[in-house]
Amino acid sequence: MKKIIYESSDTMGNIVKRVFIGESDEFQRYIKKNNLYIYSIKEEEVKIEKGKFKHKDFRDFLEEFLYLIQSGMPIDQALKSLYKVTAKAETKFFIDRALAGIKDGTPFSKSLENAFVEVNYEADSMVKSLIAIGEEIGELDLSIERALEHMKYQEDISSQISQAIRYPTFLFGMSIMMVFFVFWFVVPKFSAMFTPEEFERLPSLSYAILSIGKTLDGNMGFVFIGFISVIGLIWVSVKKNKKFWFALVAKIGFFNRLMLKIELSYIFRVV
Repeated sequence: MKKIIYESSDTMGNIVKRVFIGESDEFQRYIKKNNLYIYSIKEEEVKIEKGKFKHKDFRDFLEEFLYLIQSGMPIDQALKSLYKVTAKAETKFFIDRALAGIKDGTPFSKSLENAFVEVNYEADSMVKSLIAIGEEIGELDLSIERALEHMKYQEDISSQISQAIRYPTFLFGMSIMMVFFVFWFVVPKFSAMFTPEEFERLPSLSYAILSIGKTLDGNMGFVFIGFISVIGLIWVSVKKNKKFWFALVAKIGFFNRLMLKIELSYIFRVV
């Protein structure tokens, strides 16, 4: 079984992009039957992969599903076709759960929500709303296009935010490294210049700094491991509890106003 992505002209003479699910000989018969003029074609072999169901997997699923229903294929048949050619095991399971809901008479949008729970994926609320509304008014394909546009917009915003914080993050990291360098190499050398009696008579601030330097110099290995461990724990926590950290950041006035402006710019932008 192959996924064949091709471009051909429709009845109005427009070039459209479509996906065919099946073997090469079946595709050739399909071309002859529908009198299609093919402009470009790409075949992809399917290899089963393992991994967690992620945002990219859902976006790819929606794009391929959209191609199929735009070509006139019913929802259940589109899901069956995608199940056959999907390369990732977790995505196969997601499609299987969605298809099971369709077979039981559950609406497509609700079937997707149930499948999200099965694969432990938190979909964007606007994407879910768009799909549900589109299904309700009979314009599912247009709503999915809008949902994909929204997902692309969110990805662009995330990319821009990541790029914006790289430089301050780099500066922060370099500052931490400089602090370690000063307390590890510079401060101990100053401490060695004083006798124990002179060291005890130093001003409070100088005494505290040099004492910290001596302590860190003697336990730098443990301090460094501890620091790396804390950074690692924070990183894992952010990855696994994005909602908590997002809510925490949202309480900060600057970020709250920034996120509000971003959402308003999306809602009221010119299209």
